[in-house]
Amino acid sequence: MSAQTTFSRPLSTLLSSQLRTLPSTSTSRSSTVLLHHRHASTAAREPTLAEKQRADQQRQMRMMEKAGRAKANIGQMTAQMPAFANYVRPRDLSKRIPEGTPMGKYLSYGLADAKDFATSFMARNQIKKYLGKGWDEELKIRAGETFIQINEALASGQYAQLSPLASSVFVDSIKSQRSEGLHKLHLSWKLHKLDKVEFACVRSQELMKKGEIFGQVTVRFVSTQSLEIRTAQGKLVSGNHEAPNQVTEYYCFHRDLWKGAEQWRVIKKLPEILDPLNHPDIQI
Repeated sequence: MSAQTTFSRPLSTLLSSQLRTLPSTSTSRSSTVLLHHRHASTAAREPTLAEKQRADQQRQMRMMEKAGRAKANIGQMTAQMPAFANYVRPRDLSKRIPEGTPMGKYLSYGLADAKDFATSFMARNQIKKYLGKGWDEELKIRAGETFIQINEALASGQYAQLSPLASSVFVDSIKSQRSEGLHKLHLSWKLHKLDKVEFACVRSQELMKKGEIFGQVTVRFVSTQSLEIRTAQGKLVSGNHEAPNQVTEYYCFHRDLWKGAEQWRVIKKLPEILDPLNHPDIQI
């Protein structure tokens, strides 16, 4: 949404900095006792075909329940994944170093930028090994489409189209922002031009098991857009489609690289970091 209106402040912080511990799964005590008695009662004789089939069915049911719980836990963990591709410098580098910084510290910022460049380069290559050549251009196309859908959903209050494009936590944040003082107003968002879609930060990490690599790309969107806000009676209270503004926004996209069927999804909107060396959450 446009940064020039009072209704387009950055989205609130969505994700915790640490992953939640996955709950363990185990066979219930009652099921264990039942199986113990069954084995004791049939130890003196060979189980019948019906008993074997019943035992196989029960074993399959337990395996399906355990797999279902594991799948739900993985989905919850991915939805709450922190954004570690968060070294986001402003496009205007002249404003990134705080006023009054000693000349000797300028070198530290240059070294941090060089380290970020090297880390992003290695992450790009690792992602390429999983997704193949051209993954970056495919992501830029998907990112542009996702950017449009996010803003249209925020303006219209229709969120169904975001399900395959964003995490549930991010979608919930959009709903929360849309409901704060806007539910009685009509919002009309218009994209005049998507000027730039470019990568600001690329990261890959092995977080849980060996070989299970997570990839993240923070994408910088520079767009010319406008937002009109009207009352239920149609009276214009803010904005004008005839006077669009250029806006720069950053969204972090996440993907579980070892899963072939996965797609890139937005997990967080990030601010520009003017002073990365003094930011507690920055990872280079």
